[in-house]
Amino acid sequence: MDIQAALFALGVREDTLSADEKRSLDVDGYLPLPGILTQAQVQALRKRLQELEDEEGEDAGKEVHQEDGADRLANLANKDPLFDAVWANPKVLAAMAHVLDGDLKLSSLNARAALPGHGLQALHCDGSHSSQDFSPSVQDGRRRPFEIFINSKNMEHYAWTLALTRMISAVFRRGGDVSFVVEE
Repeated sequence: MDIQAALFALGVREDTLSADEKRSLDVDGYLPLPGILTQAQVQALRKRLQELEDEEGEDAGKEVHQEDGADRLANLANKDPLFDAVWANPKVLAAMAHVLDGDLKLSSLNARAALPGHGLQALHCDGSHSSQDFSPSVQDGRRRPFEIFINSKNMEHYAWTLALTRMISAVFRRGGDVSFVVEE
């Protein structure tokens, strides 16, 4: 099965995203998708994450990365079908396929929770490119590299989360030059 057939089997259609949602991805570099998970799903995911943390103990996250000051779990897609709700939603998949021109795969699904007063991180890129160089290149007419993340933070402060997402996206879109911050 190729990626297009897999996306179709997972419910992705040409009209899964509206024209405005595609524009948001193209112009703003992000797309809020509130309500993708129900409150019941969020509670079930939290419960399962805690169960896995307890079960794995000191080995938790070892498959990918462990760090002081943060609880980490790795390879979640292979640990419980419950985690499919995080990445396999047609709207989420359609957004990823739109940004990546259909060239996508799930390589890892991990969880990281900073412990109170610990585990803080500076703005950085994950992956093989240098975290010191936010400058994207253009390959086949598209900006690369792309980092896609799903923010599942507590949305109690939605306006702040949205503002910070917009700023981070703008830094990446503008090649790391932060002189535009006043405009944004």
